[in-house]
Amino acid sequence: KCLNSVINALSKNEDLNTSKAMAHAYAVRAQVHFDNNNIAQAKEDASQAATMNPSHPFVWRLLADTEETMGNTLEAMEALTRWVENNPEFYRKVQKEKERLSEKMKSQP
Repeated sequence: KCLNSVINALSKNEDLNTSKAMAHAYAVRAQVHFDNNNIAQAKEDASQAATMNPSHPFVWRLLADTEETMGNTLEAMEALTRWVENNPEFYRKVQKEKERLSEKMKSQP
């Protein structure tokens, strides 16, 4: 509820409703939804955060996790690609995740 209040308050201010603060609020709420297994809402909030701030440090990782959880491995790979494009400092971590997903794809029928 607290994050909903923050998002509602920020959305009423034209200067803040597309700000990095708003994107961060969506990203944090997405993580909460993901942790509570509300994957569709997590994806929606993470997508909103990514649109508002593509260089947010963990939003693309969260999108990759939601896509993988939903069984969308190719979309998860794309989210990982976007993560490293926007945050090159995570290159090694992204490569390891891509390798893991590639192996997972090979083992699926």
